[in-house]
Amino acid sequence: EKRSPHPGLFQPQPPRFTAAFMAMEDRSYDPITGQFRDPNERAALEKWEEDRAHDQRNRAKDVQLLRSQPFNIINNEGDLPPNKVHTLKFRPKAVGGQPPPQHSWNIVTNLPNEFHTMPGEESKDPTGTGMVSSAGTKS
Repeated sequence: EKRSPHPGLFQPQPPRFTAAFMAMEDRSYDPITGQFRDPNERAALEKWEEDRAHDQRNRAKDVQLLRSQPFNIINNEGDLPPNKVHTLKFRPKAVGGQPPPQHSWNIVTNLPNEFHTMPGEESKDPTGTGMVSSAGTKS
């Protein structure tokens, strides 16, 4: 029977933290001013924090793009930059730059469609009083 040495004999020794080493580490940071005494160490930490924040912002934006609608639900315009456009299976055919109406009323104002002005049309007066909203021409 062949004997083999214990595997722990080939492992490197764990680092030893002496009191002198710990005192040196404590002196590198000034708790009164809240800064490192060595400007290079402070700059390295600031760069590391900025890199981490940049990576986190990129991940958050990617998740937002994956979870969000690729278009504005009110006017059906694209919300994404051109290099991030999702391909939709269904795209309504635009008539005069607007999507086809799905309802006989406006889903924002809850008024019938005949009272709303489409692009290229003159302002309509829903009340019949000659008063048009602030977007119109009459007042």
